[in-house]
Parts: sequence; C-alpha cells; structure tokens
Amino acid sequence: MCKEKTVLQTEDTLYSDVCQIIDGARTRIATLLNTEVCMTNWYVGKRIKEDILYNQRAEYGKQVVLNLSVKLIQRYGNGWSEKKLRHCIRSAETFSYDDIVSATQRQLTWTHLKSLMYVKDPVERQFYAQMCGIEHWDTRTLDDKIDQQLYQRTALSRKPEEQMLLYLRYLNQNERKPWEESPIGLILCSEGNTEHIEYLMLDDNSPIKVAQYYTQLPDKKLLAEKLKKAIAIAREHYKKEY
Repeated sequence: MCKEKTVLQTEDTLYSDVCQIIDGARTRIATLLNTEVCMTNWYVGKRIKEDILYNQRAEYGKQVVLNLSVKLIQRYGNGWSEKKLRHCIRSAETFSYDDIVSATQRQLTWTHLKSLMYVKDPVERQFYAQMCGIEHWDTRTLDDKIDQQLYQRTALSRKPEEQMLLYLRYLNQNERKPWEESPIGLILCSEGNTEHIEYLMLDDNSPIKVAQYYTQLPDKKLLAEKLKKAIAIAREHYKKEY
C-alpha cells in the first residue's frame, strides 16, 4: 500500500513538472510570436512609408497601398487588407523601433498598439502605454480608459502626489538597476510668492503637502521654467546640507 502511494506521488510530481515545462514553453512562444507580429507590422509600415515619402505624391501613396494589399492578399490571405497596411504605416509614423521593443516587453499586443497609435499627444500616449503594463489592461479596457479620458482626468487631479507615486512605483519595479536606490519624486508647490519642493518617497507614510494645483494642463514653457527653478533650489539646498 505504501509502495503504491509512493508511485502515485511520483506520477503526480512528474505530471506537475511536465505541465510546467509545457506551460512555460507556450508562454515563451506566445511572447515571441507577439514580438514578431508587432515588429513585422512596424517594419512593413516603415518600408511603405519610405516608398511613399520618396515619391512625395499623396495619390500615388493611396494607389501603392491598394495595389500592395491586393498582391499580399493573393499570397498571404485577407490579413493584409488595405486597412491593415494603413495601421502598419501609422505605427511606423508614431513609434520608434525602441518604442515597439519597450511595448512588447510590457506585453502589449498589436491591438494595444493600434489603439495607442491614434492617441496624438506623446505624453498621453506614454501614460496609457505605461498603465497597460502596470495594470495589465486588455485592449477593451484600454479603449474604455481612452474614451473616458483617464489621462485628462488624472492630469487635472487635485492629488498630484498619487500620480507621482504611481509613476515612481513603475520606475522602481521596471527601470531601477540593482545598484540604484529607490527613486525620489519632486512635487513643485507654491505658498504666496515662495517656491518650495516636497520630496515624495515610495514610503506610503511620507508627508506630502500640496499648496497649488492646476485646473488645466500647464503650458510646456511654464512647466520648463518651474522645473529649472526647482533644480536651482534643490542644488542650493544640497550645498547647504553638504
């Protein structure tokens, strides 16, 4: 009886180990396939874009895409429609090679990229891409968040420390090197005519004081000026401390 029990345990262990091997292989294959799909579509779009740009004629470009689609469908099937090719071109116009690599590393799919490539503002697009990686959004969720203008609502939030904390956590989990310390955020605030800086750590108990918030997105020039001033203040603070 004891021998039979041992045999069953051995068979269960064998079954579990083999399942892990198969599941691991499937995951790696799916990841590799997704990367190849995204890169292939980007390269196709890049090549078509180059051909159209060289000829510099809009009507020529439309005809090129249509003719190419007809030939590709004959050889590879309906997956290469004119609409698909235009998505490929758009991806090459919107993303760099590094953007595609980064997206696939976050496990974003081609359908994610199709949604993101039509978000015009680069900062907004990066926001949604990062959120997809952090929250593991499927494409439907991503589309819903874009439709609901999550970026705009978050950007206008009265709690900028929450936005910064989310971003710091992303950096800490995905970008920090083994030898680096946890990232620190700087929140620019004002009281009267005095500018000061609050340090935001990953510690949830970190005291945060926000004296000013925007009800609309600040002008980039203004933001650059505030950042420059903040750096100057931080340097002065550092000199006094050390």
